[in-house]
Amino acid sequence: MSNIDKQALRNRYSEKPAPKCHICGSVMTIQRAGAGGVVYGCTGRIDKDGEGYKFADGRDFADDHYARSRVTVADESDPDVLALLDELEDKNREISVWRKRCENAEKGSDLLQRRNAELSSAVIAPGVMRCAGCGFVLTKNNISMSAGTITAGDSKTEPCPNGCGPLWPVTWKELAVQFREDSEQWLEELQSARKQIK
Repeated sequence: MSNIDKQALRNRYSEKPAPKCHICGSVMTIQRAGAGGVVYGCTGRIDKDGEGYKFADGRDFADDHYARSRVTVADESDPDVLALLDELEDKNREISVWRKRCENAEKGSDLLQRRNAELSSAVIAPGVMRCAGCGFVLTKNNISMSAGTITAGDSKTEPCPNGCGPLWPVTWKELAVQFREDSEQWLEELQSARKQIK
């Protein structure tokens, strides 16, 4: 349907305006309508319906001017075709709205994915890696002798030196839980050592 000129269809199947008389230029009126078309004629009437028959000067009922002015116009008007064209335009507008919404949703999805990546990277403790197999923990630091600084290294996945699996980045939460467990173990060992000394 996209290759069809919809405006041309609309023009073709819309009701046509009354033509003007080729003799005097007045708008003609319908004289007869049927399957073959609509017959228009210039009657010369200057009154409105119900006011009697008043004609312009020099004009009379069914005069020669009327006979020569008559023209038949093919009536191709079809309200069903116009209704279908209206429905098609409405559907095209709806499709356009939904297409725009989908594009906006995709943009929003991209933004959310970027934000999620930012938040995920903020959750990772920089420079701390743990092996899922043996539990080996590697802490990476960058030491700058000239600046006299120590900064955290990257958290890129790499093989475990024990050969049992990859080293994965550690989150701050995992690191905090591990510090708590280590602190509890050290406290127990310290208390045990104190008891042995006494």
